[in-house]
Amino acid sequence: MTGTEQERMMNRTVILPGSNPPVAPKSLWAGATAAAFLVITMAACSTQSVDRNTDHAVQATAPATGKADGSDQADHNCRIVLRSMERTKDASGQPIQTCDDEGCHWTWEARIDVASDLLLRRIALLYHRTNDPVWWEAPAEVMGVGGAGFTRFRVLVTQHVPGPGDDDAIEAIPLLLQDDNDRLFDHNIVEGDLDSYRLEAYSGYRVYTNTKVCSHRPDTAGLIFGSDWSAYDENHDLQAGGKVAIKYDLDRMTQCRGTHNGYPAWLIRATIQFLPGGQTKTSPVMAFRNDRGTPIDEAYPIPFEVDVPQDATEAVVWFHNTAASGGFCEAWDSNYNKNYHFAVLPAKGTDPCENVLLWKGREHEAQPFCPAYQVNENQDAADCALYLDAIQDVQTGHYGIPEYWLEATLVARSDQGQVLGAGMYVEALDRSDATQKSTWSFGYADPSGTWHTGFQYIETGYPITGSEERRVTAFAFFADVRRANGTVVRVWQSRGGANYHWDDAFGLPTTRQYIAYGHVEQANQSSQVFENTWSCR
Repeated sequence: MTGTEQERMMNRTVILPGSNPPVAPKSLWAGATAAAFLVITMAACSTQSVDRNTDHAVQATAPATGKADGSDQADHNCRIVLRSMERTKDASGQPIQTCDDEGCHWTWEARIDVASDLLLRRIALLYHRTNDPVWWEAPAEVMGVGGAGFTRFRVLVTQHVPGPGDDDAIEAIPLLLQDDNDRLFDHNIVEGDLDSYRLEAYSGYRVYTNTKVCSHRPDTAGLIFGSDWSAYDENHDLQAGGKVAIKYDLDRMTQCRGTHNGYPAWLIRATIQFLPGGQTKTSPVMAFRNDRGTPIDEAYPIPFEVDVPQDATEAVVWFHNTAASGGFCEAWDSNYNKNYHFAVLPAKGTDPCENVLLWKGREHEAQPFCPAYQVNENQDAADCALYLDAIQDVQTGHYGIPEYWLEATLVARSDQGQVLGAGMYVEALDRSDATQKSTWSFGYADPSGTWHTGFQYIETGYPITGSEERRVTAFAFFADVRRANGTVVRVWQSRGGANYHWDDAFGLPTTRQYIAYGHVEQANQSSQVFENTWSCR
């Protein structure tokens, strides 16, 4: 008997590519079928639903995030962010037109990521034509998973927009209504509090935003399970004490999808187990759209988010698909009974060399580094023990791929002890999750004793290595000196602990030097950042 014939006769077990029932505690399976359909209903009711057969745009008050006494607020913390907005198109790729009392116009679809813990809020898109002061609000409906820690929504804009023959632009901005009814507007990409996204005729009336900005929520890792049977840690940051969001493509398992009396009667659930403690969580990774509160057999993925235990060193994941419609069907996605295994990084703050790097000058990048000594005390640099020789902003774009870094050269005098290391301390806003992060970037010394250090704030890598986009908000310089009594002192040039800011180095006119595929902006020696240098050379 063939496997296909056996499956048809038993109507019970389906084995898929990358499948086989997982190795799991039997108690996890008990009662799974009975509970499955209750979970579907709960999942469907926990997200927004709208009547998709009618238009819902209503007149709204214009954004007022720039007013100090207003209730409108700007989100710079990755709670809501526009991912794209463009005209809808037919099968031939032509923009779709609709006609109403205002005439004929195109329709748009906007896609918005919202922090998954904010799903019960009202989510919408505010927009207007630039030749009309009246703003309109269109509601959002859930699409599925976005970046790690996000759920993706879409908005269909079908009214009060341009059409053929028009050349006026659209201004648009996503909003989230908070518990106190204050409106929170997306200013993660367009950062100015008075700015909106602008869609203009000359650019095809579309917006695609920087995918590196707000790619995941703070401390949230993403485990991605794609339709091509890939399985990977999205940002290589699954960490003990943080959170993890499982994103599952429903096309991985399509066999068990039954209905009962016209209603959907199937479910895909994920189970994640953390080792060595064995903590285990199970949850759906899908829900059904609904028509006026009634589920319809149109599924969309939803994120499964869970806290990572402090003692975890490994995460193990598998998936179970069940259906009941004239029989019982089940399928497993469990990597051929081996399950999917992911390493868990140590919890933040437990590694003494966390966020410590060693700058590699020729490659203009850094690697993890851990000094072989402990710093006993910190002091301000005195008697020219440390001063800045040069600082420059370097930007390159080989094949259009941007790489930007801040580079500095330092002089650390050895007459006060043995210089063990010197470098730059940097505070930067990580635009992937809108958090401030600190980095100690140690440099290397050339034969003259000058130290070279740097910090790459925009890095574009391959998917396996990842990309980073950060904005430098403050920096300072340090040198570690071993005194004659064995004490290691970290001496600082940091404006007495206040640190320097970008304009302290690059606020005055710079000197530009062109290099292969880019240029260097050399800071003016009269800039404030050279205050120790003026008397030490």
